[in-house]
Amino acid sequence: ALKFMLRSSLEAFVNHMCQSNKNFHSPKPIFSLELDFNHQHNEPAYTTNIENFEMEIIEVFKSRILTTHEIPQIDPYLVSQLKFDANLKLASIGMSDDEFQKQICKLQRRFRDCLLPLRKFAGEFCKLIELKNLNISKYIRSLKESDKTSEEMREEISHQMKLIEEIERSVPSTVVIGPFEVSVVAMRSDLIAKRKSLLESVIKMFKDEVKEKLEQINREFREISRKLTRKCEEVEDLMEIREYIPDIPYEVDQIQRKMKTASVDIDVLASFYIPLPDDISRIKFSSQKMPGKIQNKIEEITTKQLFEFEVFRKLQATHETKFLEKIELLAVDVEAYSVESNFDELSNISSGIEKLWETLNEMMTRGMLLNNRQRIFNQPEIDMERLAGLVSRLHPYQRLWTMASNFLELKRKWMVSPLLNINVEAVEAEIKRCESVLQDSRLHFSSSSSSTEMIVVIDKMSSVVEESVKVIEVLKDLKNPDFQHEHWSLLSDSTGISFENTSSTSFESLIAKGIMNFTDVVKNISAKATSEREAKETEEIEAERKRLEDVKLMKLKEARRAGRKDI
Repeated sequence: ALKFMLRSSLEAFVNHMCQSNKNFHSPKPIFSLELDFNHQHNEPAYTTNIENFEMEIIEVFKSRILTTHEIPQIDPYLVSQLKFDANLKLASIGMSDDEFQKQICKLQRRFRDCLLPLRKFAGEFCKLIELKNLNISKYIRSLKESDKTSEEMREEISHQMKLIEEIERSVPSTVVIGPFEVSVVAMRSDLIAKRKSLLESVIKMFKDEVKEKLEQINREFREISRKLTRKCEEVEDLMEIREYIPDIPYEVDQIQRKMKTASVDIDVLASFYIPLPDDISRIKFSSQKMPGKIQNKIEEITTKQLFEFEVFRKLQATHETKFLEKIELLAVDVEAYSVESNFDELSNISSGIEKLWETLNEMMTRGMLLNNRQRIFNQPEIDMERLAGLVSRLHPYQRLWTMASNFLELKRKWMVSPLLNINVEAVEAEIKRCESVLQDSRLHFSSSSSSTEMIVVIDKMSSVVEESVKVIEVLKDLKNPDFQHEHWSLLSDSTGISFENTSSTSFESLIAKGIMNFTDVVKNISAKATSEREAKETEEIEAERKRLEDVKLMKLKEARRAGRKDI
């Protein structure tokens, strides 16, 4: 009875597991599986290993058989006269029973038949791995760099929408294969969300491009308006606007061409019922109104300029009068400085002449500007000969006094600077420049009988330069790079001047100690230092030459000895 009951139960269990399965579809699935992408191996996979199902079910099947092997015999009280071994058990179906083995084979075939369609179904999602791994930011960046046309962007958006519909249509939420109900809900949701996110990014990129185009159009319109309506401080500003107005229609036409391109992009979005954000709509409407506003502004500015032109014309007459009056005042100043010859007031005279010189040059520039305006107003040009004559007359004085002031300031600086910091080459170059200016000035003022006082100034300045030449010669000897500690000691012993810290000692302090009384001593010691350095270099060269000859002779001897051994 136990055997028949167990066989019947096992058969029912196996029949339930192996119920009818037409086209791998069972109306009553037994097991639930979930299909998703394996992040480790980057492939579609079941969250439960389908390869283990066969073994697990058969183990369950066997375990049920084994439990029947623990049923004891008939209780002794039913047959009280018989004695039973306590370890005796009822015999049911053994593990090698034919029926049992038949049912196991049936289970094995059933689960093995399911493996192939389960694998094939999972394999169908391999084509979606590329979508799963797609880097949306990189895709959008590449799309933007491709600079697609409006029609190409229409196709791109349409293509993305179709791909979303394809996933929604072709990817089921669940599918039944044999006794398995496979859930694809999570994977399907993720793929659709990825596609929608990509579509949204494409649309956002396209909207941003539309906004950027509209903003650029708006900026160009505003730039035209800014140039047209800027405040005219001078008549040149007014003339610049007047000359610019004829070019505006062409510029507006070019911008409107760009507007047409942006409108095509907007139509692409409208074809998909994608609304424009408020900020883009505002920019669009503003850009569309700008050509009309600019045209109205041109008419307004043209009328306004007639009045402003007359105002500037009257103002020009006032400027002309003030300019001529200023020339007369400057003529007085030029005359005053042309008789200045007090060398003791060098700094003040130089400063005053420099300011006057700057004013004269500014007046020359101002005069050219006024004459340009005279031509604008169809008025005769201002005579600039008087001003040019003042510039020409002051120039020799400006050159001489400025040079003298600058040189004395430079001399003061290098006299108080430490010897180490003095650039002898720069000082010599400045001395040569001063000598050139003095020579030119002497030629100029010598030809004028009224400039005797300036010859005196030139002579005084020449004395300063000649003195500086003597000083710089001593300075060059003191800065001789061949000067060593022993030479400074020798110089100190010969002159009685202390040279304790040559790096911080100034030449001014050396002059105060009487260094200029020992110029020959300084020159001789400097020459001695150079000679010693040259002699040392010669000795080193000769020593090196001798060393090389010795090495060569040694190698020759070794070669000869080696030759004798070979013989």
